[in-house]
Amino acid sequence: MESQDLNYFSDIALLERIQNGDDIALVQLINKYEALLWKIIHGEIPDVDAREDVFADTRLAIIQRFHRNSKGIHAVDKWIKQVARSKCKEYWRQAKKRQEVATLAEELYDGTQNCPQHWEQLWSEVLEVVHKLGPIYVEMVEWWMQGWTAAEIGKHLGIPEGTVKSRQNTIRREVRAYFDE
Repeated sequence: MESQDLNYFSDIALLERIQNGDDIALVQLINKYEALLWKIIHGEIPDVDAREDVFADTRLAIIQRFHRNSKGIHAVDKWIKQVARSKCKEYWRQAKKRQEVATLAEELYDGTQNCPQHWEQLWSEVLEVVHKLGPIYVEMVEWWMQGWTAAEIGKHLGIPEGTVKSRQNTIRREVRAYFDE
């Protein structure tokens, strides 16, 4: 394909080129809206490092969607804004979950016992609860506790990210129930 400046193509023309497999048009379309993406993300995410992560996730989501099928996208600017906002919301949902885990850890730690044996006992009890749930949960919780994301765990296990998140919620619920007894 000849090298040409795609800056002057309309969104519709770029979409048509993308549908015909032109990855350069895809990059150009994303670059065209890069400032808009940054503006949205900057307004939603206060942490600089997190902004960069959300921006990368947003670009990846856009690319993945176009590689699957770009039909049905007519107003590119509106669609790209929605993708960016969705990724910002996803960031806040994950931040809330991280806070819930931290809160649960604080609740389990009463401030009087800071010895390693206490934490080993708590971890042992958590694993006991997880073992009762079944082997599919055991392997998953080990990766989860090592900091793997739901997407990474899902890819490793060959299951959808939503299934991993559902299992994580089951683990949270069962562990809370165990310690609330």
